[in-house]
Order: sequence, then structure tokens, then C-alpha cells
Amino acid sequence: PKSAEAHFAVALAALNTGMGDPAIAKDAQLSADRALALKPDWDRALLVKAEILGKRSTAEAIALLEDALKRQPDSRPLSGALAQFLTEERRFGEARAIYRRSLAADRSQRELQFGIAVLSIQMKDWDAAERDLKELKAAGFGEAGQVEFYLGQVAEERGRHDEALAHYRDVNDGERGWLAKLRMAGVLA
Repeated sequence: PKSAEAHFAVALAALNTGMGDPAIAKDAQLSADRALALKPDWDRALLVKAEILGKRSTAEAIALLEDALKRQPDSRPLSGALAQFLTEERRFGEARAIYRRSLAADRSQRELQFGIAVLSIQMKDWDAAERDLKELKAAGFGEAGQVEFYLGQVAEERGRHDEALAHYRDVNDGERGWLAKLRMAGVLA
């Protein structure tokens, strides 16, 4: 086919098979390459190619996305995908910086702010995590108890046990509530 969309569809279909067969994986990458030859900076084709590459090498997917972002620095889909691959590689600081740039462009994206807070927890950057989580709580973000659970975790890690217990008590039942109860037991022990 001479259509970038047709090549994209083939690459996407191959990706959706799980790519367990090496021949399918090769065809998927070839189709993505053909789509990009016809539309070099097409976000959707770049994202599919990154996913295809990421099945065998996260480093290759990261390199592709970093290169694409040099040409399209304001692309949110490419930035988001790069941040996800960096997170998979436990490169939390780099991922958080990308999410922060995206959040700065649109402060209404509370999901990004929550992701930043969770990355800050992973990095043990308690000040940043707490600041973002308090903002999210004030904005009424998330499911009931979601932000409170993480605020409890931050307070616990900082040795503020009474505060941690108060946050954990605000977590509703369900899986998160059960985890909060376990953490409360740990704090009280």
C-alpha cells in the first residue's frame, strides 16, 4: 500500500497480536517504518513504532522518542510515552521532569500531577510528593481515599505517625483500605 494509514493499521494489528512470533514482529516494525517514511513526524505511527521497539528494547524505544521530540518538542503524546518508558527503566527523575513540563503547559491535568507525586514518592522526595498531594486533595482529585493513602505514606516515612494514622483512617474500604489498615498496624507496632 502507498498509504501511511494502511501501513500504520498493519503495524498496529501486528502489535495487538502480542508479537510473540518473530516474523510478525519484523513485519510490524517494517510497516511502522513504511508509515513513517510517508509521514515522518506522525505521532501515532511514532508511538506504535516505540511500542514495537519497546517489546525488545526499552532503550531503543527511548532513543526513538527522544529523537522525535527534538523535531516535535511540544508533542504531549510523545512526551507521555517517553516518560512511561523512562519510568519502566526506573529513571524516575527524568520521567518526572517530562511530566512537570507537560503539567506546566496545562495545570488542569491533575492526573499528571498525581503521577508526579507518585514518582516523587519513588524517589523519596517527600517535600515534592507532599506538596503535590496536598494540592490534589484540595482540588478533590481521585477516588475516595486515594490521595489520603499516599499522604499517609509520606507522613509515615517522615516519622509523623499521628498524621499518618489520621490519613490512613480517611481511606475507604476496598483494596486501598485494606492496605491502609496494614500500614496503620505497622505504624502502631
